[in-house]
Amino acid sequence: MKPSVLLSLLSGASTVLAHAYIKEMVIGGQTYAGFDPFYQASPQGIVQPWDTSNRHTDGPMRLSDGDGIICGRNPTPAQNVAKAQAGSQLTFRWSRWQSNHQGPIITYLADCGGDCRQARGANLQWFKIDEAGLLQQGYWATDHLIRQGYEWKIQLPQNIKSGQYLMRHEMIALQFATQQNGAQFFTSCTNLDIEGGTGQSVPQGVRLQDYYTSATQGLFVNIQGLGSYPIPGPPLTQGLGVTPSVQLNDGNNRNPNFPQTFPNEPTDDNGTQPNVHLDYAGGVSGGAQQVRQQQQQGQYVYYPGYGYYYQYQKRDVHGNGHGNGKRMNHLNTKRIRRQLVAAAGKTV
Repeated sequence: MKPSVLLSLLSGASTVLAHAYIKEMVIGGQTYAGFDPFYQASPQGIVQPWDTSNRHTDGPMRLSDGDGIICGRNPTPAQNVAKAQAGSQLTFRWSRWQSNHQGPIITYLADCGGDCRQARGANLQWFKIDEAGLLQQGYWATDHLIRQGYEWKIQLPQNIKSGQYLMRHEMIALQFATQQNGAQFFTSCTNLDIEGGTGQSVPQGVRLQDYYTSATQGLFVNIQGLGSYPIPGPPLTQGLGVTPSVQLNDGNNRNPNFPQTFPNEPTDDNGTQPNVHLDYAGGVSGGAQQVRQQQQQGQYVYYPGYGYYYQYQKRDVHGNGHGNGKRMNHLNTKRIRRQLVAAAGKTV
């Protein structure tokens, strides 16, 4: 078999697992929905919706996506703003995260210049308010998030000028960071109106595009066996009166909505393949309209080529997710093996 064929098949088997988005946030005691890429984009929330290219996917951005690593691909300014008290804690609840997708969790703010409803993240000056990376050898901030039921807390700055800010929260998956353009960015930008700040000015910011490049040490790295890790981006802004997130997140799962099972997800591989390792089947490739109808009718779903019927479950319904996920992984492994054998026969 040609090495290029083998590499292509094996990389396809692994990269399909890279999907996640922020389901909701708790700000000032109020719960706000994140942008759900599996529904038609609407700017009426507090999170900037991004362009999914009609694939309805929660896949990552990469350095090759240019400005897309800031707030997603071609984001639209959100038309609502969440009020938040300076110095208060804020909770992010992610849809899911795979344990082999290890990497840092980073949060930035950028002054919107008065009105975040017109803000374009690629044009703003960002300052870092929190970061967490390699907590100990082999154990990352993302591992801690999984233990907490896909939940992460931060504290907003106390010593900051009151006003509207765009908040950028991201996780970076580094399992393929040994390759150029291998780091995967899962990011979201949210409109905040911070009140009660004790600062008189906005901290100096930077263009993140100048700090997230192919030359950035923390984005081109082999994470196996690391004893330390340089977190990407500008230095953490000092003097904000912020308790680091590593002190706010104790590793206990207090997330009432997302227990530690495999959440459901419609598509893999940037929306081009039906889901084969979780409970939810759907997306463009599997016939989204048909699946929506089956959702209402409670029927079974079948995807040719996978040879498996299974009952459709609504997104966020956590049944025997782990068992179903293992069965799907087993079937997916058999499919990949058949492809390898077929490819070997054609290339020998």
